Amino acid sequence: DDPEYPADNAEDCPIKRAESLYEDEKILEAARILRRQNKDELSKKHLDIIQTATECEKMVADLQSDAIIHGWNKQGECHGSHHTVIYYKLDDETQTKLMARVETPIKKSLLVPLISVLNESELYETWIPNWTTPRLKVRRSIKLQQTGRASQIVIITMDIPWPLATREVVIKAIAFDDIDQNGNIAIKLTSLNTGDENNLIKAPEQDEVVRIDFKGGFLFGKCPSNHPVLLKNDNNEQQDDLILVTFSMYVDAKLSI
Repeated sequence: DDPEYPADNAEDCPIKRAESLYEDEKILEAARILRRQNKDELSKKHLDIIQTATECEKMVADLQSDAIIHGWNKQGECHGSHHTVIYYKLDDETQTKLMARVETPIKKSLLVPLISVLNESELYETWIPNWTTPRLKVRRSIKLQQTGRASQIVIITMDIPWPLATREVVIKAIAFDDIDQNGNIAIKLTSLNTGDENNLIKAPEQDEVVRIDFKGGFLFGKCPSNHPVLLKNDNNEQQDDLILVTFSMYVDAKLSI
């Protein structure tokens, strides 16, 4: 059974404090507190928080790393309304998985609207670009569960060009706020399989639909003054007013199926 902590000492109890931080999506700070506690006092819930935080910390470290130094190849860049640089690389282990990374500085005033749009997953099909020829569109986007203010589980079904069958992905989005400690907000994205989340994830409703794998994430933090796209920017934007949005993803589209 999970340990019990006196309710009247909740404010002074580090473990209760960690639980409160976790509920407020301050996952990394919650884990920092839990790691300092006696392991005998931790329940499975607490160990799960630490494990989740460890995975989130790894994602943040990857997205904060210098792209070129860590083996990313620059695909290109653009300097329109928003300056963007795009990278790609093959995974270190098998050299067969193609990963993409996009970095875009935005004004601070756009951060909250952007996160709000990402959180409104049921509206994805209304604004994600789609084409009739060749067929490529989001057929539906359904929120299965809201697990936090910006954390959720969503199922997205996509029509893709013939002769490939319709693809579908179930994504678990874990949002976490580490502004107080490191000035970052992030969203970790991982695909789920049938039976996951205590059987919340059901098999595809149609036999011809193929479930795919997805892994990625967003990181929002202060834009470095020496970021490559800023060095080529002639608009003299106030760098203190910029947030760097870094997005990475890997998709296994199951093309052999």
